[in-house]
Amino acid sequence: MALYELRKYDEGARVWVGKYESLRNLPHWHNDCELIYVEKGTGSVHVGNSAFALEAGASVYVDSGEIHSIEADEGSLIIIFLFDYGVIKNALAKDKLESPRLSRSYDVRGAYERTERELSSGLAYNGAMAESIVVSLMIDIFRGEKTTAKRAEANPYNARYKALLVEIDAKYGYYTFAEAAAFMNISEHYFSGLFHRLSGMTFSKYLNAVKVRKAVELLSSDSDADSITEISIKCGFNTIRHFNRVFKEVTGFSPSELPVGYRMSMQSVRDMKEALDPTLVGSKLILPNS
Repeated sequence: MALYELRKYDEGARVWVGKYESLRNLPHWHNDCELIYVEKGTGSVHVGNSAFALEAGASVYVDSGEIHSIEADEGSLIIIFLFDYGVIKNALAKDKLESPRLSRSYDVRGAYERTERELSSGLAYNGAMAESIVVSLMIDIFRGEKTTAKRAEANPYNARYKALLVEIDAKYGYYTFAEAAAFMNISEHYFSGLFHRLSGMTFSKYLNAVKVRKAVELLSSDSDADSITEISIKCGFNTIRHFNRVFKEVTGFSPSELPVGYRMSMQSVRDMKEALDPTLVGSKLILPNS
């Protein structure tokens, strides 16, 4: 969770598009670029240490390597473009948007429909055509928005924060708030606010989600060696009651009621060939033409 993710695209294409209902995910990053468009409803997106409230018609662009998360409201529809940075590198490598939230409206929905048609058409060169649609859209966006020269990562905490997420993922069962603050080399008081700004949630909420993901993996494994109580202890919960409560808050199910085949992915799409897996409970990937 929240580690660097290598995106997998269909052969011949470096672009993926999808539409989600009630999309929610935890902080993550990838070398790919991501364009987020609210077709219906409201929500918020965290990019770096900034939060953006979104309404229908609003868009946010997440550059390659930026930490981000999405919290869409119930019933909302979110369009996602994911594309390899190389798709736009030749045209737009020198500049970046001053703000991830776009100040104007662009034909994102139309570009989504055209891209989806190309990717599902089976026609020769459909991947190249899909990439050309993305390049055209992104040039339109960069022309219409304020830009600045791209520089090295300005926030000194971002790299350390990414390393902290790796640390949490490895030591989740016994990792503490105090250890996390010490890892960042800042006071606990400052760390509390910094973590919330970067992730959009408290440290305890994030850590609980990591623990639950690990528990889901154990419960979904083929082995029946561990009881639910043993799994709760392995995942760092002191009591079975606390484990059951947190597990249901995160997944929507009790540990004993977890559906067969349930997978808990902590980002919008972990694997393009398993894109129907839920991001967090309640998120739903809508199939093309549905």
